[in-house]
Amino acid sequence: MKQIGMICLLVLCLIGCSSTPENVVVQPKINSQLFPSQSLAPASELFALSDEQQKYIQQVIRELELQDQAAFLQISGVIKFISQRFNYIERNNNATEALQQMQGNCMSMALMTLSLAHQLNVKIRFQMIYNEPILLGIENNIALISNHVSSIVYNAPEYQHIASNLFPGVDRVEIDFLPNNRQRRGRYIDTKQMLALFYRNLAADALVANNIPQAVALSTQGLQLDEHSLPLINIMAVAHKRAGDMNTAADFYEYGISLSDDSINLISNYILLATDRGDTEKVNQLKGMLSQADGEGRFDLYIEALDAIEREDYLLAKQMLKRFIKQNSYFHQAYWKLAEVEYYLGDSYLAKRALQQALDFTLQQDKIDLYQAKLNWLNQ
Repeated sequence: MKQIGMICLLVLCLIGCSSTPENVVVQPKINSQLFPSQSLAPASELFALSDEQQKYIQQVIRELELQDQAAFLQISGVIKFISQRFNYIERNNNATEALQQMQGNCMSMALMTLSLAHQLNVKIRFQMIYNEPILLGIENNIALISNHVSSIVYNAPEYQHIASNLFPGVDRVEIDFLPNNRQRRGRYIDTKQMLALFYRNLAADALVANNIPQAVALSTQGLQLDEHSLPLINIMAVAHKRAGDMNTAADFYEYGISLSDDSINLISNYILLATDRGDTEKVNQLKGMLSQADGEGRFDLYIEALDAIEREDYLLAKQMLKRFIKQNSYFHQAYWKLAEVEYYLGDSYLAKRALQQALDFTLQQDKIDLYQAKLNWLNQ
């Protein structure tokens, strides 16, 4: 089960930054024989609003009586107004589509916020937000996982030391479209990096649809904005592998690892490639990396544990689940999966203990019934 994800729609290899090896290799060239270059619209069109839509925004500002407020507060008011009427669905609508249809995902809202920031000449940054994973489905052998970003609009000169070292003493408003009291905040990213994330969404959509040339074209566009985007590098590798070019796929994986050896998703996918090639030495080397990698996303370890279970690599799954539980002891689903792993490893005592822990950390009646039924079965 390959992890290829997108912010808000999918979450695969969130950009890794915890560890950066010294020897960074040159970004590989795309196999142009397999993937001739395609002409795509410029990135600015992702957040461009039509003249009519811009007039609508001004109308909303007047109706909400925001004219006398600072521009960054106008944006906050307008986005709150739109968000209350917005239908959140798992679709990667650009700003124009999102406003026209009043629907899309949180990245669509982020693009709309970016458009307003440009329209009203307001500075904007974004922040990675990591929530509990929501498995949206598995399509074309790709796991779809939900996550998102928040937007910060602020009142500061363009080059004021990146807004006084990211915001102390700077007037600002954070716009979080899907707040959650269990979310963890990640690093701040700029506009180019956010747009690269949206291209990752689009590229993963294309990969799910098995439109590999389009996935490569969109990934290329994204890498022009953020050449160190591990998710896009991962998609490039998967796309070349699916097209039969194992060597270029491996080159992209090596490039990604040279940027960060802490990307759980990228390393896991590389293990699949090395396994297919029969390269036992590389598999063992990568498994060693995987055992040390933490990833940037809060739930990378859990997602990869599910992947290991799918591959029936129960020892690796147990290792990852125990590391994950050490950091997230409340997450009852992890104990449920650990019980499954312990059972397959032949230790019913540890399986029962994990099930009891799962029961201790859930208040959901359907889960209580499920865990208790399995525990009763093991106690027979």
